[in-house]
Amino acid sequence: TDLRLHDNKIDKLPVEFGNLASVRRLWLNNNILEACPDCLGRLTTLEMLALSNNPFKELCTGIGRLLRLSDLLLDGLELIVPPREIIVR
Repeated sequence: TDLRLHDNKIDKLPVEFGNLASVRRLWLNNNILEACPDCLGRLTTLEMLALSNNPFKELCTGIGRLLRLSDLLLDGLELIVPPREIIVR
């Protein structure tokens, strides 16, 4: 399942967002997310995640739990340092 939520001025996601078990490709780019939502780590079927062009500066450690993730789009982010859980994977 594809879920395209880009360009919607979304500033945060509800915790329940992590219950979307069948999402394989998720576009959250070009929003105004204040922080990288940790609930993304519960979307274990994700293969592609677009977070580009949001104002947050740190990735959530939950992304390190996305073992099927093959495409992570982060262009336009001013990241400080990626979490160790992501680098080690």
